[in-house]
This record gives sequence, structure tokens and C-alpha cells, in this order.
Amino acid sequence: MTYSQSQEIKSIFERATKRKQAQSLRTPADFQKSREIIDRHDKAIATATRDYRAEYATRVELATKRLIDKAGHKTKNFTRRFVGADRFDKSAIQRQAHREVRFKHNQAISRIERSETRELTKLIETVRGRDVIKDHARNDFQKAVNRRSNQDRRIQTRARD
Repeated sequence: MTYSQSQEIKSIFERATKRKQAQSLRTPADFQKSREIIDRHDKAIATATRDYRAEYATRVELATKRLIDKAGHKTKNFTRRFVGADRFDKSAIQRQAHREVRFKHNQAISRIERSETRELTKLIETVRGRDVIKDHARNDFQKAVNRRSNQDRRIQTRARD
């Protein structure tokens, strides 16, 4: 269970950037696709959060049971009967169970957000590819239809935007 604030900030910023870029798509079909992607992932996050809140106690119980089973598992280390102390600490196991449940929820939310970012990136790259082709064709056409006189043709002009 590793936690990196810099990675989290980077992913939040990247997601916000992709959402902003998706809002500036030109064609209605592309804009509609971006809205579908964003809405679908927002619903998935809301569902995951709702399930997390509703099933939190059950998830903690399962994690606690798993941790107790893991702690009670026999090891191959021999300890004498009256040497050492019982290392079973109920409160520590409960805290660990709560941490694991929260961590798994955060992982699920991060997975959904990464999926949204990937899909938006793919859509934006597709749109950019189409725009580059359009711009390239427009520039070539402008060069081909240059109808100036002999001397004026030799002077380079700035391409129209």
C-alpha cells in the first residue's frame, strides 16, 4: 500500500486538463462522445462511493477476519510455551482493516479516473489527427490557387489562419 501525493496531484491535474480539452471539441458528435465518457465515469464513481458507504462495516469485518486468520496462521518458527507474549492486538487489527478498506476504495476510484483519462486522451488525439489532415489540405490548396502575377508570386506571404 503505497501512497504518493505527487502521483495523485499529477493524475488529478491530468484528468482536469483532459476534461477541459474535451469541452473545447468542435463537432457536436465529438462533444457528445466526450460527455458520454465523462457522465459514464461520474456515474461509476458515484456508484462505487455509494456502495463503499453502504457496505463499509461489512468490508471492515471481512478485512478483520482475513487479518485475524493471517495472524493466527501457524509459522515454522518455534517459540517456547511460556516465552514471549501474545502479540494479538484487537485494536491494531481493526485499524489495519479500516486502512485496507479505505485504500481499496481509493484504488477503485483511481482506476475509474485513469480509465476516464485514457478514453478522453484517445478521443482528443483522434480529433487532433482529423484537424491536422484538414489544416494540411487547406494549406496545400492555398498554395495551389495562388493567382498573383509573376513578380508577386515570388514573394512569400503568411498563410491564412
